Amino acid sequence: MAIPARLAGRAFSRSDAAAAGLGRDRFNGPDLQRSFRGVRSTGLDLTRTLDRARAYSARMSPHHAFSHLTAAELLGIPLPWATRQHTELHVSAPLGQPAPRVRGVAGHRGDAVAAAVVMSDGLRVLPPITVWCQLATVLNHTSMVIAGDHLLGGAFPLATPEDLAHAVREWAPRRGSALLRAALPMLRVGVDSPKETELRLLLVHFGLPEPVVNRRYFDSDGNYLGRADLSWPELWIVLEYEGDLHRTNRSVFRRDVGRRERFESAGWSVIRVTDDDLGPERARFEHTVRSRIRRQARLHGIECAV
Repeated sequence: MAIPARLAGRAFSRSDAAAAGLGRDRFNGPDLQRSFRGVRSTGLDLTRTLDRARAYSARMSPHHAFSHLTAAELLGIPLPWATRQHTELHVSAPLGQPAPRVRGVAGHRGDAVAAAVVMSDGLRVLPPITVWCQLATVLNHTSMVIAGDHLLGGAFPLATPEDLAHAVREWAPRRGSALLRAALPMLRVGVDSPKETELRLLLVHFGLPEPVVNRRYFDSDGNYLGRADLSWPELWIVLEYEGDLHRTNRSVFRRDVGRRERFESAGWSVIRVTDDDLGPERARFEHTVRSRIRRQARLHGIECAV
């Protein structure tokens, strides 16, 4: 028997199947994906968190919500690559209800579920601010700042600094509260990418002054030069992170070359940064940045102790 069109390409429970006229034998047919106990699906890519979450939602309690790492991925909050390799879904139940106990699901219980649930791709997910606080139980300092910067960035920020400060106060004394307090003062508004945050934190780790984030600059005639990823305006230094997109996309490459030329023509010193500079070439990169700071300080008559 063919799967009815209303069940094709989605997950469905045993009761959904019965309502569509499918018997037990058809529900257990070898052509159907067995994603979770009591759930079958067709046409889903169960290696993807989104599709696994869609599959589990067919049996999820209406009082539960996706949380922790699963919610972060569904909401687009950047996570370290290692955490994205775990296939378990994280689901939270309110206090007073048992946490889900299903193979392939990490169940949690807590008052965080009392917060307003948001919908993402039709799935019940805890709010981004709550999820950020939960991440403090599994991420390190740098990853927490990257995630927090993401909430404060973009054209439509998911939080304000005041929102996050309030959440950190409310989270104490739960697990992860110390990491939240440490990450909070390092968050910045207007960051465009995780690599910008990683670069900023690395420069601070080097003991250098913290650069300004994504500031727009103009030349002496008022002509727009561009927006610098990171910069030290008093030293006339711009740092531009160049990812793979800058190498593989010709329009992005040309745009970046044009911006760099405008800055340099206006007297700015531009430091191009790649992923290697944040990793295996870190020592060489630190030497390059310190040398450039000293040179620019001498050029502009600024005392420098780096």
